[in-house]
Order: sequence, then C-alpha cells, then structure tokens
Amino acid sequence: MRTSVVVVLTAWLLLASSSFVAVSGTRAATTPPRPMGGFVDSMLWSAQPSEAQALLDLQSGALDVYAYPLKTAGDILSAHQNPNLRTIDSFGTEDNLFVNPVPVNQSLAPGVFNPFAVPEIRQALNYLLDRDYINAQIFGGYGAGHSAIWNPASPEAARDPFFFHDLNRQYGYNYSRAHDMVFAALNASGATYSNGNWSWQGHPIVVNIVQRVEDQRFQIGQYVASQIQTLGLQANLIPKSGGGAFQIVYNGPPDTGAWMLYTEGWAYTGLVRWPDEDLDFFYNGGEGSTIWYTAGGPYHPPQELSDIAVRLRDRNYSSVEDRQRLVERGQTLALNESVRVWLVASETQVYSDRVTNVVTDLYGGLWSPLSIRTARFATPGGTLHVGNRLNFVSPWQPWQGFAFLYDWIVRDTFSDPGVAVHPHTGAYIPIRAEFESTTAGPNGSLAVPPDAQVYNPSSGAWEAVAPGTNARSEVSFNYTFGNWHHGPAMDMNDVLYDVALIARRAAGDVAAHDPDALDAHDRAFASMFRGLRVVDSDTLEVYVDFWHPDPSFIAAAADVWPRTPWEVGELAMLTTLHDHTRVSEVTASIDGLDVIDLTKGNTVGFMDNEIASGNVTTSGPGVTRPAGFSGLITQADAEARWSSLQTWRANKLHYFPSNGPFYLDTLTPSMIAANQAQVTNDPNYPFPATRWDDLLQTPVPSLSISPIADVVIGDPAQVHLTTDVAGQPYDNATVLYRIIEPAHETVLQTGQAVRSGPGAWDVDLLPAFTANLSEGTYRFEAAATSTEASLTTYANRTFNVTSSTDIVPPTSAIDALPSYWIRGGPFVFQVTATDDKSGVALVEIHQAFSADGTDWSTPVVVGNASSPPFAFSISPSQGDGRYRFWSIARDAAGNVESLAAKSPTGDAESGLDTATPLSALGPPTGYWQPSTPLSVSSIASDDGSGLASVQLFASYSADGVSWTAPASVGTRTSGPFEFTFGWTMGEGRYRFWSIATDVAGNVEAIGGKPTTGEFEVGVDSVAPTAT
Repeated sequence: MRTSVVVVLTAWLLLASSSFVAVSGTRAATTPPRPMGGFVDSMLWSAQPSEAQALLDLQSGALDVYAYPLKTAGDILSAHQNPNLRTIDSFGTEDNLFVNPVPVNQSLAPGVFNPFAVPEIRQALNYLLDRDYINAQIFGGYGAGHSAIWNPASPEAARDPFFFHDLNRQYGYNYSRAHDMVFAALNASGATYSNGNWSWQGHPIVVNIVQRVEDQRFQIGQYVASQIQTLGLQANLIPKSGGGAFQIVYNGPPDTGAWMLYTEGWAYTGLVRWPDEDLDFFYNGGEGSTIWYTAGGPYHPPQELSDIAVRLRDRNYSSVEDRQRLVERGQTLALNESVRVWLVASETQVYSDRVTNVVTDLYGGLWSPLSIRTARFATPGGTLHVGNRLNFVSPWQPWQGFAFLYDWIVRDTFSDPGVAVHPHTGAYIPIRAEFESTTAGPNGSLAVPPDAQVYNPSSGAWEAVAPGTNARSEVSFNYTFGNWHHGPAMDMNDVLYDVALIARRAAGDVAAHDPDALDAHDRAFASMFRGLRVVDSDTLEVYVDFWHPDPSFIAAAADVWPRTPWEVGELAMLTTLHDHTRVSEVTASIDGLDVIDLTKGNTVGFMDNEIASGNVTTSGPGVTRPAGFSGLITQADAEARWSSLQTWRANKLHYFPSNGPFYLDTLTPSMIAANQAQVTNDPNYPFPATRWDDLLQTPVPSLSISPIADVVIGDPAQVHLTTDVAGQPYDNATVLYRIIEPAHETVLQTGQAVRSGPGAWDVDLLPAFTANLSEGTYRFEAAATSTEASLTTYANRTFNVTSSTDIVPPTSAIDALPSYWIRGGPFVFQVTATDDKSGVALVEIHQAFSADGTDWSTPVVVGNASSPPFAFSISPSQGDGRYRFWSIARDAAGNVESLAAKSPTGDAESGLDTATPLSALGPPTGYWQPSTPLSVSSIASDDGSGLASVQLFASYSADGVSWTAPASVGTRTSGPFEFTFGWTMGEGRYRFWSIATDVAGNVEAIGGKPTTGEFEVGVDSVAPTAT
C-alpha cells in the first residue's frame, strides 16, 4: 500500500492563469553535510530461498542480514543458540485454526459428521488447546499466545488492555471445560459414546485436519490431532503445501467434510494501528473462501456480528469510544462463533552480529520501511549483503507494482514514501511529508476554498473546484525535497503530476487502455479527493472527503508523494497509451501485453523506443511536458529532466531513479538472471543516516504499585504508581487502572492515573467511591502502555478496606540467632512482623556497637526491607566487638513501631571475634626427665569472645631424628590449664605445643609455632652400667 505524506519545494512564480506556482528548473540543491543517506556504502540483495542455508551464509559472511523469517523450530532454536547471530522476535506471523462451521451435506458424504458445525464445540477448541504449551514447545517460547483476534503487541490491545487481558485469560486452556463442552454438545447432536470413541449414525466421527507442511504448522497439526483424540474423536491429518491446502480449504466445497480444521497462518508486514477490516475479513467472509455467504457459500455469521463487522470495515462510527464499543462486542461475538481459533503470534528473523544495529517493527521485524536502510556495521561504510527469499517476483514500478513483500522491502531502501507506519506504534509518521490534519468529523464538512484546483483528465488541464465543494478533512503537507537520483531537484510539479496521473488512471486516457491502473491507495484517493491548493514552494493543502479518528491516517489517505519523477511517469504511460504495456498485471494478462516494469523486461525497450521514435520530444519549445503542465514546467527544466533521464538510463540500464537514501544501481542482465540487485548510498539524500536512531530501542515501561495504605470507608485515599525503562523514570506512558472486588471479580472503578512527577503517577480514590465499599480485601490492577510502543505491562496489588482509621503501629521482633559469637560477617537473620490492619510496609534494622560490651553507640539504621520475608544480611561495619540489633516496623498507614519502647539490650545481640587466641607452655627444669609423669602448664589469653579450651599436643622421637606428627594428648576447658603427661611412647625424646580455641571458634594455628616445639625434653629410666 502506498503511504506518503509530506514534501519540500523550491522557489515559485505566481501565474496569472493559475493558482499554482511554477518551480524554477535551475534551482541548485545545497550539498548537505555528511553522513547522509545510509550507514553502508551499498547493499547487495540476493535470493536465498532456504532458511537453513541462510543461517550458514550468515555465519560464513556470505550474508549479513536475512530478510525472511525462519519457519522451522530447529532453525529458530539454532539461531537463538548461535552467539554469532542476532535474532529479532516479533509478532507479525499469526498461527491459528480455521474451523469449518458448515454441516456436511449427507447427500454428498453420507455418514460424515462435522462436529464443528456445532458452535459450542468450536468454542471448546479455545479451552482444549494449550497456547502456552504450543508457544514453548513449537516456537521456543519466543511468541505470544492469545485467544483474541489481536495479539498482545497490537495497538488494538494496547488501546483496551484490560478487556483483551481478561479475554485471553477467560478463553485460556482448561481441558476439563473443553471435555465437558464437547461431550454435552455431541450428546445433544445425537452422537453416541462407546468404548472411548464417538460415533454418529453408526459411523466413527473423524476430524479431517488439513495440515500445512512448510513450517511450524506441521507440528501444530500434530498437537491439535493428539488433543482431538483425547476426546474420543478420530483425527485424520491431511498434509498439504500451500496450493494443495488452498484448493481444499478456500476453493473447495465446504459441505463435504473434506476439511474441518486447517492449520492456517497469516503474516503482517508491519503494525496495524486501526485494524477496522479484520472482523469482516476473518469472521464475515471478507477473505472470500467458499464457506461464506459473501462468496455464495452456506455460512452466515450471526447478524449482529455481521453488522458490527461491516460498520467497522466502513468506519461507520462517530468516535474512538463508539468504535471501541463495536470492537468489544464484535470480538466477544467472534469468540462465541470461533470460526477462527487464534493460537500464537511469533516471528523470528536473524542477522549476523557483524551488523551492530537496525530498526525493527513489532510486527514485521525487518519488514518496516525503516529497517534495512538503518542497518550498519561497527565502522561506517562497506557492503551489506542481504538475503531475500525471492527477488523480482512482481513488476518494479510505483503504480501497480511491488505486489509481493520480497520486492517492496528492496524498494524501501531506494524509494521514499511520503509517510510510513511507525514501527512501534502503527501511526503514520512523516518520511518526506510533514503533515497537519484538520477534520470536521465523521458527519461534518469543510468548505473547499474556491481557489483550490482539481485535474480534469478529460481536458488534460487543472481547473478550479466547483462552487460549493465540501470535504470532511484537509491536510497541509510540508515537503522535504531533495534531488532525484538522476540529478534534478524534486519540486512541487512532481507532486502535482502524481495527482494528475491518479486522475488519468482513474478516468482518463490511461484508464481507457487499462481500467485496473490504480492501486488500492490511489483508487481510494481518487474517490475522496476534492481539491488541492499550493500554498508555497514546499507546502500543499489537500482536501479529501474522508474522516478517521487518527489524524495520521487522514494524512496517509491524502498523501500523494511521488516515488518517480514526472518524466518517468509520462514516458511509462506512453507505452500503455500505445498498447505496448499495461499498468496492471491483471489487465496485461487479459490483453496479452507486458506489464510495466521500469527495471527489466520489454518495458525498458518500449520506453527507449518512445524517445527514439519521436513520441517524446526532449528539447526545444515543443519539449514534452505532461498535459496541463506547460505553464508550470519551464522549457529549460523539462529539457534538463529528459537529458538527465537518458544519461541515467545509459549508465544504470533502467528507468527507476527515485528518492530514497540509496539508489538502484546498474541492473545488468547477469544480475537479473542471478536474482541480484544492488543499491548504493546517495550522498545527496537530504537526511543524515542517524535520522531514525531514536527508533532503535523499543521502550516498554516497567510498572509497579506502591504498598496501599488501608482505605477507610468514606475517606479519601491515594494510590501511587511508578513507570521506568531500564531503571530510569519514564513519562511517555498511559497508565490505566481498575479496582476489583475479588470475591465476584466485579470491576468497581476504572480510570487513568495522573502523572505526579518523573515516572510517578497517582490515582485518587474519592470519598464518594470509598463510601460504597465494604470491609475486606480489594485488588488494584494497572496497565501501562508507552506512547512510543504498543506493548503493555501489567501490575496488581491488594489493599484492605476498613471502617476505621489504622492508628495502631505494627509489631516486630528479630528471630532467635543460632549463636552469639561469629568469626566473620555478615550477621544473617529474619524478622517476624505483623500488623492487623493496613499491613507491614517496611521493616528497618537499627544497630548499636560496643568494643568492650560496656560502652554502646547510639543505634543507627543499617538496613530495610519492604516485603516479606523480611530477611537481612548486615555487614559488621565496626569490626570486632558486640552488636545489638532492633527491628522497627512501619505499616501502610504510616504508623511506626517505637524504638524507645523496645529493650535497651536489643531484639538480638551478637558478637564478632575474628582474632586468634594465644597460648604458651612453661618449660620444665632440665632436658632429661625421670620416668615419673611430667607436669606441664599453659598460659592462654583471648581479648574477644574468651577462651573455650586449651589442648596439649606432643610429638615423639626415639632417636632425636625422626619425629611423629603432633597429636593431642589432653584438653582443658577452664584454667588453670595444667596437664600431666605419662610418657605414652616410652623412653625417648618429646616435643610439646599448646593450642588455644576461643568461644567464637577461632583456633590458634600450630603452624605458627616453632616446629621444634615450645619445649623439648627426654625421658631415660635405665640406669647406666659400668664396665
């Protein structure tokens, strides 16, 4: 779809015969500062139909970006696990079930029963299928399950978050409910259940499931079949690729039972901000398959659903609120019908980590017009190798071309729209056309100024609007012009030519040769256009008989920004007027002619011949200018245009100079045969490469609700909320709330929070509201949506309602510590805190210190916790000594426990002793000792926790050379530390050490004492002999 909005112009001269101004053809474009255009020097687009091979190419360096989503669970998992690849997980592909609601015609298929002709059984599919399981097991957890038609990333869901949040929860997985619904409905339908299987009129009930084989829908089909079988129904999987499936499901007879379920899928190229057509498309026959009454089929949805779908499709509503009521009711009715059962939205695209950044769309990923053009390497420049599933599928021309995604994502790198969809909100934003929309509303009218102009395709002239012409809206466009890629400056004449050519393709000379020459945007524009007025060289007013609640969509409808210069359009249309080509592929096929393609095929030669044959005059007073433009385009300007175009054609081999950040470079026959195209950076592009860097990140705010104080019946109350992104306060959000009585899930109040500071929001509960509450517990729910992205985050918190004010402080106590002394920090403990009314909101820990256990410091706060369990880990910041701790609790009403009322010795006391105790042995007199037991004494001390014990260690040697390892030979737990040693190893030499241990568990190290002992003695009980 064409989506242009605003443009910029040059100096104009007022013509007496027209309300238009003419652009001077000699205007020189100012050379803008670098870097302009894109970040890379060029892009080489290549076809790569295999996603698996694309992953290999990304790793080898043959590709830098793969612009098509991965379609198998294995490839998706591989991409996420590869550290050299970066993945984009968006929500642009919808996997669902298309459910056939048509009863089987028994004359065509006797005995075949379609259980899904029963609405309750279609509904039961929502409860039978576990979307979380599908997402986790088939999509790796990278998607979003949803039962509503619009997934959680949709702007539709962001506009009404609680409704869709509740709907997805209400229709979530509930196997028991599904079982009961199916069994009740089948029994009521005359089916019988026996030996674990259902039958109808003596025939087993077999569910025919058309199962797509190309992607995850194959696994979805297997899962659906297994769930169907658990209900006692037989499942018959019918594997088919696209064409085979379409023939059965969309084009085949719906009443033979040939298909009952189809693993369907839909792809979105970008966010859809106002999906007004969706209910009609999916639930009222808009997609055109044979089940629908709109295609002559037998199924007609309930009339109320059909009416709502049509009203939305035709925008027959008066306000956003009116529309929202239609959406909510229509979505509810659609789920009741469940002709389509939505499962998971998921899309994974991948690029090499050589690419450092790129703008992505929440739905389309890399398919946004702003995506590939913003890709960059760590160092500016280089060639970006882009893989595309296919290339050159549809004709490359701006009027009825680029019908396939594969082609238009290439186009979006070298051709600018006037406006484009914001990749995170779905609103239209200016690319080259700043806009301001004015509207009289859905039923009002604006008088079109009498000096406004329209183009008359019959006379080939611009004329004043008819007196009394009215429109519902006016859009003022301010254009940013630059140069066309072949050199000439863009100007307002290019825009006016686009308007004139729309008129000619709608009802003029072009339409006479090709009645299908308008694309969807231009067809709508032709029907709603009421006039335009050139304000100055770069400002244009466009009047359209169109209304939309979103001003950006009015601008998009009125946008006429051109993608090619007027001389290219004029030359191409001559090939249609001379019956060499057609604008439309459909008409070309019917007439047996070529469709216009500005880049390849016969059209390029036909355009050459229009010049060579003299049908186009490229110089002189008769130089070719569009009909109605002789007073607007000077001879010099027209001559310069035709000369530049011929030079471009000679150098680039095609006729597609455009206006994007890159230009379509030389397109040789060998490149076309290889399905390759190169675009090269345009240094004269009017915007820097960094223009869209604000869109590199998608701001999704975190949302939190502060503890809510007890609400007293009849008193005012306030709830505080905060939003942040990456830890920083965030203001660009809409924060909605609601209050629920949980016992019956009744919504008592809804509203919008008011910003009270950076990232801070308040909700005031007025006395008139609280007066109607009863005592008990209530739930406060909030939803925050960034105004810069359509994703929503949720939070909730309970609060108490009481009949009186909470004036009683909470109580708290530190749980018993396992021991008094510790050898190293931190002090670890928990606090038990209670409050009978508003609840505990905060617990603080106060600490006092004493080095000697006598003189204590003043208590100070050393920690806090705002939610249970109130667990603390306090570092002993004062070093060795004694610490006292008190817990002080505060409730949600602001009452605070008194420190003075607590014990002065603390809720708990603990000591830190990291020092090792000391001990020393007193040696006996003399080295050699008699055989009587030896008396040994130790002197020991500890400045911290005190001595717990002293051990005596001994080592023995028979010869004074080889010694045993020291071993404990005695322990004393209190002084005096005296030992009696009985020479346990007999005669020989002994060494002794004492080792002290304190109460905290610090142990004196034997390695810190002399290896020869604190003293050494020998014992010799054998008398000497004389000889």
